Amino acid sequence: MTMAEVKSVLGEPTNCDDFSGSVSCQWAVGVSLDFVDTNHDKLPDLGAESEFLTVSRPFDGATASGLGLGVSMRCFAETYGEPVSLNLSSSFTSASFGGDQSSFGRISVDDFSGTGEAPDGRADSITVFQALVPRLKTCRITAADCPAERPRCALTLGLNGAETSCKPSLGTKAEGEVCTRPTDEAGIDDCAPGLYCSGETAPLAKQCRRYCEVGGAACGAGEACAPIYGSPVGRCLTTCPVFGTTCPAGLSCTGGLESETATCVAVGPKGLGEPCDMCLGGGQACTPANSDRCQADLQCIRPAGGNFVCSQVCDSAHPCKAGSCTKIEASDAYGFCSP
Repeated sequence: MTMAEVKSVLGEPTNCDDFSGSVSCQWAVGVSLDFVDTNHDKLPDLGAESEFLTVSRPFDGATASGLGLGVSMRCFAETYGEPVSLNLSSSFTSASFGGDQSSFGRISVDDFSGTGEAPDGRADSITVFQALVPRLKTCRITAADCPAERPRCALTLGLNGAETSCKPSLGTKAEGEVCTRPTDEAGIDDCAPGLYCSGETAPLAKQCRRYCEVGGAACGAGEACAPIYGSPVGRCLTTCPVFGTTCPAGLSCTGGLESETATCVAVGPKGLGEPCDMCLGGGQACTPANSDRCQADLQCIRPAGGNFVCSQVCDSAHPCKAGSCTKIEASDAYGFCSP
């Protein structure tokens, strides 16, 4: 849940504390939630989901099976199995159940008196990691199957890689408009539902592009569905011939190798033979300060056993200026020039 969603249930927090990139907010009912806070303003980043939930007194809720504050630590073990970690001291006991700290629903139960006295074997504080992170990962990127309160089916990077989930709407920017990502996280942006804030198609800025399913028919004429983070979900980009000058100013044709469709993307400062990357590959805007993309007419290619470098693309009609033309796969229509 986002801060706005939590406030709709619990109201305003009584206090928020900043801790090195995160903010912890407390409510009088005994609930505490942590969020990402990249600008250290004691406010969660816009659209940021809660990272974990902690309950302590005076919270008096419980699970359907009766687990809650004041319940014996042994009851948690009987429900979730033996703890994966256990810390014991003369005044404090902490047990973790259900996997490592990054696991959805991992539970940490603390038993402490607060007065230095020995623990009494009952829960005084319970933390559930990723407790309120929605797991609506069955939404389809090209279908309107998300609830009204979270109308955007978006592709984001999660614990298991790229995955779709229903997100709150942060804006209504139309296709082709300049967009922003308040947390710099892919999929969390101010584009309207059905659009992705992509950095591939607008030099020095991000731009709303239509979501698509790779191999589907969602893109318009002269466009192709380019995968995001190598997933089956992509965004519609303008297609182009590998050898040609059809891309708008500031863009260059890339792709076309290993049966990919070549599309127009923003160029960068890297020259022939220099190390490169694709600005995280999923749409981070390339700027003069962070761009590791290649100059026009070069592509970022990784030779077998090597690192990504800016290379010239070649075929029988477009020979290498230096070196030989090497294909990644024997069936490829194009290759790249290697020493």
